[in-house]
Amino acid sequence: MDSPRFLSRRQCISLLLVVGALLLPLTVQAKPKKGTLPKPEELNALTEKTMLDVDKALETGDFNALYATLSPSWQKQTTVEKLTAGFQGLVANKIRLDKVKGMTPVFEPAPVLEPSGVLMTQGYYATAPYRIRFTARYYNDAGPWKPLGLLINPQEVDKTTNTVKLPPVSECTNIAATTLLQLDAGLEKKDFSDYRGDAAPDYQRTATVERLNAAFAKLITDGVRIDKSATDGSPNVTFAQPPALNPGGDMTLTGTASAQPAPVNFTFVYRLEGGTWKLISGVVNGLGGDLDKAAPAPTTSPAVKPKAKNK
Repeated sequence: MDSPRFLSRRQCISLLLVVGALLLPLTVQAKPKKGTLPKPEELNALTEKTMLDVDKALETGDFNALYATLSPSWQKQTTVEKLTAGFQGLVANKIRLDKVKGMTPVFEPAPVLEPSGVLMTQGYYATAPYRIRFTARYYNDAGPWKPLGLLINPQEVDKTTNTVKLPPVSECTNIAATTLLQLDAGLEKKDFSDYRGDAAPDYQRTATVERLNAAFAKLITDGVRIDKSATDGSPNVTFAQPPALNPGGDMTLTGTASAQPAPVNFTFVYRLEGGTWKLISGVVNGLGGDLDKAAPAPTTSPAVKPKAKNK
């Protein structure tokens, strides 16, 4: 069977929408705080307020009021002008968020309170014709929770099923091929910066270059290189099971690719962001499975104080 024609990721764009404001990850200079995760109803109300605050700015074009709602820690790291520029993709495409009012967001994964005191939330509102996916971080510098970082990503949904559209198999093949080529470049250079650079911001936050290099070190040691077609330079991809979307709209591609010294097995998970499918999890030959999660805290034994000498 002829190998599929390779297209660049830009040629695989299915919806020309630009991602909303994003300033993630952000650092918090304050000391970690003890606290408890807000109750579900509080999380729902907090998320809805954020969405409607953004919607008001999108409606009026004035982001001063939105800036005033931000955590002081975020305000120190951005300006009204930067905030306005970050949302211009939504403004240009005339995206509105008012449909989320009264709706219950779907959180996936479940919200977590990080050791730094940052409240991390991800999920979506099942609106149409665009599903509103969001990633929001909050911090309570001195009082209520306020946004510390925000990503809003409209995803086109099927009108009949109200779910994100699954790309054709040919496009899925191109998407997986692009990732495999980026992986191969990392194997050649022994540096996976480019592989990481085209991934989703959430994945970049946890999958640092150092962690990627360590996770895929065995592939380099084993001399793994991805085969390319002689005609168009694309990897030969075979899916072990049909491409599929989970309920949240993330796409999983599982299969094999021709490689030396032996074919590689892969499972890539993508999320539609800004009209482009972005990698949010990648496993190759069983390696790299935890990179979409925060790195574990270092385990160090407390130093043993020397016993005082008797005088």
